[in-house]
Amino acid sequence: MGIGVNLDHHGIPYIDNGKCIIKCQNGALASIDLIFSIHQPFSAARKMHVVGDEGALTIEPDPNTDGECVAIYRPDRIERQKIPKWDPHAKELGAWIDLCRNGGDSTKWQQEGLRTLAMISAYKQAYQNNEMLTLDQEGKS
Repeated sequence: MGIGVNLDHHGIPYIDNGKCIIKCQNGALASIDLIFSIHQPFSAARKMHVVGDEGALTIEPDPNTDGECVAIYRPDRIERQKIPKWDPHAKELGAWIDLCRNGGDSTKWQQEGLRTLAMISAYKQAYQNNEMLTLDQEGKS
């Protein structure tokens, strides 16, 4: 399901904040927050929470450094894995440029891109029509 509102960019007909609720084939639930008004004074938009019946993962501030970490919550302990500073444009775009210049198999990039577009399209349709959509593993509804 998809819901969304235009909270910040008034005068344009599109949403700038939205929520996509996903139920996976195995019963797992996920949500995606679409935040297009990141110039507002709130914490960075890179957040992740994965919650399962035996533990959870989050991206959160590392209490021992000024960076971020992946925190792994288990019933008996918490583990933290340091993650480097992340620049999605430099790393992802840089990797794509390197692939184009040096050759290689771009199939995974293309498949991931198509799945991402299918998810965006499904969200848009669910939002506009106020209906639930089902996508298969190839991203077809």
